[in-house]
Amino acid sequence: MKKKLLYITLLISIAAFVFLSGCTSILNPDSNSENDTANISIYNLSIFYPVINGQEKIVESGIYYAVSDASDIHVVRLIDNKKEIRILEETGLLVFTSAEIKDVYFVTDSNFTMTKESIEALTDNPTPADLNYTIKNPKKGPQIVLEQNFSGILVYTFVPSSDKSIIINDDSKAVKIVLPLGMTTGNRLIGTARPAPDLTETGENGEKILKWNNPVGQIGVKYYSEKSPFYMTIAAFALAGAIAAVYLWNRYQIKKLQKISRYIDPNENEGFGKKKM
Repeated sequence: MKKKLLYITLLISIAAFVFLSGCTSILNPDSNSENDTANISIYNLSIFYPVINGQEKIVESGIYYAVSDASDIHVVRLIDNKKEIRILEETGLLVFTSAEIKDVYFVTDSNFTMTKESIEALTDNPTPADLNYTIKNPKKGPQIVLEQNFSGILVYTFVPSSDKSIIINDDSKAVKIVLPLGMTTGNRLIGTARPAPDLTETGENGEKILKWNNPVGQIGVKYYSEKSPFYMTIAAFALAGAIAAVYLWNRYQIKKLQKISRYIDPNENEGFGKKKM
């Protein structure tokens, strides 16, 4: 009996250790470089160079593309000599499930340096490196952990449980968010970007682009269809019309009852429901 109790205690201890450590298994099994090169084409490989104090800088920046036909977010990060790389996570009181991280690729070469020429060489000819990694979830947030330090471009797909919302909390030194075509943000009633971006642009295809050159803390963007404010205005007018109609109908009914009351008793004081003096 004591031995059985010892086994149960040991199993519970092991399970608790695994749960508290937040460690997951290696996500990249035997890979095929040709398939990886083809799959990475789903990403728009470009790097955001922020303008700080009037000068373009090369820092560990991130570009976050909201996919128009899904809630997926394509992430393109520039990484400088890191073994543990923090990735996006969901936050909030109503978040009960973990977001999914998929399609993780590392793009680098043996001669890579944090220069514009070296970065452009990677984006022009992206060849994923076959690196083993794990995803861990310590208290400070989920992170990709490599066997050795990495410099280059990290790309992955983040699948949050919430829709039409982006939260950037992965320690990027500069942030660029590209909203899907036909989507916007900035309406205080529907949703906005906090903090306000340093620059808002319109892309070549008409998509909305938000840039933060040197953000401090977490960035959150709630976006929606460009037609949503118009629809909300129509709904507000419809609601106001309905309220006005109910009010006028009630006034009509009250006057109707007052007329009947005066007809029954001509000495009734004016005003429905008022008593005689």
